[in-house]
Amino acid sequence: MNNSLDIKDVTTFYEEDKHLIFGYTPTCGTCKVSERMLDIANEILQLPLLKIDLNFYPQFCKDMQIMSTPILLLNE
Repeated sequence: MNNSLDIKDVTTFYEEDKHLIFGYTPTCGTCKVSERMLDIANEILQLPLLKIDLNFYPQFCKDMQIMSTPILLLNE
């Protein structure tokens, strides 16, 4: 999972065409299960997917009003 993006990179990715952003935290058991299911589903969908550890993006969480994990954002 990629922790090297800054908030501008995440925001830029969010503003692009149809894609998925999966937000998780490393200690979340539900995140691990849902990530695996997402990977399987996305083999069919073939959408650009960005996975981010939300611990490193507090401003993005605030801007998007994210209160818990996991989260899946679909931008169309």
